[in-house]
Amino acid sequence: MKINQITLTDLRRMNGKEGLILQGCGGETQEWVDGINEMLTDKGILLDNTKFENVSVFQNDGVTCILYPFADVHLDIGKLAMWRLQSYTAFAGMWLSDYVDNRLSGFEPEQNKEEKLKPDCALIGCDFNIFNLMGIASRTLKQNGMAPFIPHFYALILDDSNKEERNLGMLAGLSMLWVCDAVWVFGDELTEGMKTEIRFTEKLNIKVRYISENDLRTSEVKNDKIKKN
Repeated sequence: MKINQITLTDLRRMNGKEGLILQGCGGETQEWVDGINEMLTDKGILLDNTKFENVSVFQNDGVTCILYPFADVHLDIGKLAMWRLQSYTAFAGMWLSDYVDNRLSGFEPEQNKEEKLKPDCALIGCDFNIFNLMGIASRTLKQNGMAPFIPHFYALILDDSNKEERNLGMLAGLSMLWVCDAVWVFGDELTEGMKTEIRFTEKLNIKVRYISENDLRTSEVKNDKIKKN
């Protein structure tokens, strides 16, 4: 087991790496690491008998934080994302990349990649069925080297009338927001589920792109529809 003491500057030089940061980790670091290893193993998140053995500790505004890097472990990342959301009040867990972007003003400038422009998406005269629109948006993003994620996918494999399955689908969709660059909102009516996703998006400081029904009927969706929250 290796426990490293690092600075905030060290974190800002970790562009291209990913890990889990837990905040408010007072006391013995070894006890924290052993406890998290045991917990994530029991929940089927740490796989193939791997565990975190090379962690880093740092201080930010008087708060002790521990970075658990993903480089040397095998993870069920979907289960980890769900666990991080469910345990946020206890551990305030954040992905390394999100922590640096939101708490430390981003990675060091010379390491930043040029931000990709969001592509225009031609929708004039299209069938406005939600699944058809998702297909058009997905193809547009793919053609521009982006990877779309559509939470409506969970409506196809889960029972939305079942409260437990609906909550599972909502949590799964919210967990994916941590790795999104932007969120596109189609139509003029916002459901309660959409409002929940938008509020969470705003907390993560992710760009939201509002596309009204009028936009869909009369014009192409332009980049100036992007709003920074």
